[in-house]
Amino acid sequence: GKLPKVAVRDIAIHPRELLGDVHYRIGLTDGRSAPVSFAKAVERYAQSVALDDRSARLQYKLGLASYRAGQTSKAIQALREAVRLEPRFAEAHYVLGMCLRADGQPDEAVRSLERAVAFAPALLPVREELADLYEKLRRYEPRLSHLEALAAPLHQERPLLVLGGHRLLRRLRIDVAVHLDEILVGVMIEVDARR
Repeated sequence: GKLPKVAVRDIAIHPRELLGDVHYRIGLTDGRSAPVSFAKAVERYAQSVALDDRSARLQYKLGLASYRAGQTSKAIQALREAVRLEPRFAEAHYVLGMCLRADGQPDEAVRSLERAVAFAPALLPVREELADLYEKLRRYEPRLSHLEALAAPLHQERPLLVLGGHRLLRRLRIDVAVHLDEILVGVMIEVDARR
């Protein structure tokens, strides 16, 4: 059939974006050619951005491909531009947080990841990343909050474990709270294994 007019217009405006998408998908599916494919995707997306630097979607794709290609600083630059152009772009905040973490900027990574959760609370990989990052930063209360959100649909005992963890933290019993946190993670893993 015929392509919708919007798709035809997008092809005319961003012809290299489609090539970037192809290279990106090849990079995801073929591990052997991934570095070359992601580098080619970066090149194509950069060409598209040069044609339209006010597209948050193109900036996001450039940032994501750059991150996969190991070009973290280029990825950060593109993703910052994407969230500047579209402040509520949750996926861009998420990937920006991943890049900032990889770049050794954990506090900025937390801010970006928290924005992603604020705009898209159902993005569970963001919560997983935040829980892991908070653990490494030894910030246990926010970690438990994100684990609670991750475990919400999983298990009946979960509310008691999380509530107990929060109460222990308030009493500065971090050692016991961390132990409860480990039990909660074990429950999540056990339920995931049953799926």
